[in-house]
Amino acid sequence: MLKFTSITGGFKIYNKNKKLPFLITISYLFTFISIRLMVLIAGSANSEIAHVVKQGNADFNFYIGRNIIIYGHHIHHFYFGIILISIAGWFAIIGKKNISKEKLSIMYGVGLGLLLDEIGLLLTWGDYYSSLTYLISLLVVGILVNIIYFPLFWKRVRYKLINNKINSIFWDKFLSKIIKTLDIISEKLFRTENTVLTSISIIVLGFILLAIYLH
Repeated sequence: MLKFTSITGGFKIYNKNKKLPFLITISYLFTFISIRLMVLIAGSANSEIAHVVKQGNADFNFYIGRNIIIYGHHIHHFYFGIILISIAGWFAIIGKKNISKEKLSIMYGVGLGLLLDEIGLLLTWGDYYSSLTYLISLLVVGILVNIIYFPLFWKRVRYKLINNKINSIFWDKFLSKIIKTLDIISEKLFRTENTVLTSISIIVLGFILLAIYLH
């Protein structure tokens, strides 16, 4: 682990297990790339069944093929991603002894890959091929890589931010610029409120995970 020492004015570096965040990253990337290739090759996003269900003209209750349809509802794979993330998070919190942290990390990474593969579809209300998917996925990869390989750097940043007592006015202006930027992007997507809220949630979640790891 990393620990700041006021006596030396620097950081002592201890061995910290990188296995769990590494497993999350690898399983996330593998799942994201695999599921996207399968959808692109199978043409699931533009299938006739998908269009019929989207228009609300489905006259069947159950279908499993290139798409999964249950009672006229298209079951996207981000649902399974949310379920896997929730299960992994729950077992991690309660400390399930018969399920190792390594398995939970892989489960979490797979769920994250399934969810973020369709994050663009969620933010644009139906566009699976939205470039937002790649943008947000790269952001998540960047966060995970920083957690694995650059914890010391962020530890120093956190220490300097806390000890320098940066003026809150600066942060108010900084956050307001972020929100304005998200507003501009979301207006182009015609989904202002949902896009801003979702984007802020993703950013906040990333920083919370980073803060917990560096704590």
